[in-house]
Amino acid sequence: MNLSHFGGKSRTRQAAVILGAGATRGASFVDASSTILPPLDADFFQQVSRLDQDGTARRLLGFLRDEYGHELGISMERFFSEADYTDRFHSELSVDPGPTVKRYRKALTDFHQVLPRLLRVAANAECDHHGVLASLLDAQDCVISFNYDCVVDIALRQRAGKRWDPAKGGYGFVPGAGSELWKQHLRGRAVQGTIRLLKMHGSLNWRPSSAGRISLIQPAQLSSTADVIIPRRGSRI
Repeated sequence: MNLSHFGGKSRTRQAAVILGAGATRGASFVDASSTILPPLDADFFQQVSRLDQDGTARRLLGFLRDEYGHELGISMERFFSEADYTDRFHSELSVDPGPTVKRYRKALTDFHQVLPRLLRVAANAECDHHGVLASLLDAQDCVISFNYDCVVDIALRQRAGKRWDPAKGGYGFVPGAGSELWKQHLRGRAVQGTIRLLKMHGSLNWRPSSAGRISLIQPAQLSSTADVIIPRRGSRI
């Protein structure tokens, strides 16, 4: 990716960068020796199968094998859409779901626990590519991420300096997302505005706080937090 047009004083326009799963899959810490890769939609359950199998992961893969005849070929989006719609249909109509639908509901619960565990193993490191991007962004620029992982968050914390401040709108629409753990206390004058990181589906490092607000988990603690993803309001997951 050519980033040359981001840097320099000659840039007069604000920039918006959009990151999907491929941005994490192509991170600098991913190489031929990586056993578990940052997941894509098509190979999510292949990566799950490479985790140390606890009861939750085994149960989820067993559900896929029983319902679809295989456990690795189905995409994450297809599984989640079918399981979520099935559960919502019976819940909204107040119909007794029966044992089959209850299995779908349990599989959804297992999925919600396996997802952050997989991301902590496969996508919880600093990326040189994201770091270069963060260093070139101006305070008025925006990053739109559809990923739950914190690869770009870590890059902004390490390389953007005062140009990214979670306490002053750095996460955009997330109320109360400011945290001393994610601020860089650098000398010099404060920058007007902040880079905005908009995580459209939610984030691995968000935790519910008081009065419906969001607090942030310190990067070093992401590997030991409970299995949970806090979604953006309105997000399906």
